[in-house]
Amino acid sequence: MNRYTAVHEAFNPITLSNLYLNYGISTFAVVLDDGNYPNLPGIKYCSKEDNVKEEFSNYVKKVNPKKICNFIDYLTQWELIDWEGETVYFVRSLYAANKNTEKKLSKWKKRELERLYLADIIVTDSPNSQKVLRKHYRMDSYLCWEYVNPIKYLDIPIQTDLDHYYIIGRHDKEKRFDMINKRHHTKMTVIGDKELSNNSYVNFKSLGLMPFEKYIKYIKSATFGIFPSYWESNGYTVQECLAMGKIPIVQFGSGGNERLCNTSNSITIDFDNQGWFKKPENVREMQQNAKSTLTYNMYKNSLEKFVEIMYS
Repeated sequence: MNRYTAVHEAFNPITLSNLYLNYGISTFAVVLDDGNYPNLPGIKYCSKEDNVKEEFSNYVKKVNPKKICNFIDYLTQWELIDWEGETVYFVRSLYAANKNTEKKLSKWKKRELERLYLADIIVTDSPNSQKVLRKHYRMDSYLCWEYVNPIKYLDIPIQTDLDHYYIIGRHDKEKRFDMINKRHHTKMTVIGDKELSNNSYVNFKSLGLMPFEKYIKYIKSATFGIFPSYWESNGYTVQECLAMGKIPIVQFGSGGNERLCNTSNSITIDFDNQGWFKKPENVREMQQNAKSTLTYNMYKNSLEKFVEIMYS
């Protein structure tokens, strides 16, 4: 848990607590910064300054789970504890599919492969990652928890300011927000912060990290969301964009950023060779199509596949 994961819809404390309240699956979270996080049912916090091995081991003994699932890629350290259950490796973003070839990424790929071979069960929230797992590692996985809960996003009324765009997420190199330059008569609202390095790859001043409940007032009138990342395993932020009735502009071939996107609800371009600022004529119709793309039942049915795997 840190400030980034705390505001990310897939990982925030309310999402984790609801997993416990609705399905009895509890969470052990190591806090990586000095943030204050709510004490909610089903979440056990541990500071990175504590003896994580001892805390984790004691919690596992107390809960006695049949399975333990890492919730963000490689972070769960199964080898730290004496435990005889099954390990579930949740692939959120497959490093083997990332076009970035930095040395650090190579280390992550090696660690990813080691974790995959250690796991009893592999799950992913993305058909794109399923394909890459087969291609690079010849491994099969279960597909579950594919969709973000759209309820609070569906409540946002469609508003059309054709000159208002927003970008949201980590200001890291892989997101390529530095490709989005200022244009006359264009308003760009930026939400997020750097997460993986000291460099911030964005050409605009950011409002910083904040949860949806705080940032929605800044992007309420925005018509377009911009997502130039080369690779997203699933693209939750694009799902949120669609659910709000905003039109995502996504990178061609980016995997998860293109999920659920088609010519009637979004714009797909190659940011390296095409301008992101060309507006379609049927904006209102596209916004309405975007808003009807994601449903609560899609979210619930897919989430319950994960629950079934954890209890089977």
